[in-house]
Amino acid sequence: MMRRAALPLCLLAVACAAGDAPVYLKPGTDARLALREEARCTAAARDAVPERPRIATAPAITIGVGRCTGNVCAGISTGGLLGGDPYETDTNAGLRGEATGVCMGNLGYDLVALPRCTGSARPLSSHPFDVAGLCVLSDGRIAAPVR
Repeated sequence: MMRRAALPLCLLAVACAAGDAPVYLKPGTDARLALREEARCTAAARDAVPERPRIATAPAITIGVGRCTGNVCAGISTGGLLGGDPYETDTNAGLRGEATGVCMGNLGYDLVALPRCTGSARPLSSHPFDVAGLCVLSDGRIAAPVR
C-alpha cells in the first residue's frame, strides 16, 4: 500500500505516464461512492487553492528575413520577436492536485495508473482488489474490457 504522505508526489508522476489514466482506488468501495468522494475532495481543493490564471507566450524568436533552405526556415514569425501565440495556464493547478491527493489519501485511497479503455468496457460497481487487465473509462470509472 502506498504511503499517504507520498500520494501527492506520485500524482504528478502517475498523471504523466503515457497512455495511462490516474485513478483513486480503495478496494471494496462502491464505485459511485468513490466518485462522490473524489468530487468532494476536488471541490475542497478548489476552495483551498483557487485558480490563478497566468497568460504566457511560447518562445518564437526567429532570425533573418524569411529565407528557407531545405526543411529549415529563418524569418520573423507571426508571434513577433518576443514570443508566439499567447496561452493561459493555471499556476495553482499542481497545488490543487496535491490537495486533492491528500484529501483522497486521508480517506484511504491510493493513486494508481491504469490504461485508458480503448474498446467496449463494462464499468465495475465496486473497486477491485486486483486491477490486472482493467482500464479507465473517459469519465474516470474503473472498467473491465468486454471481449
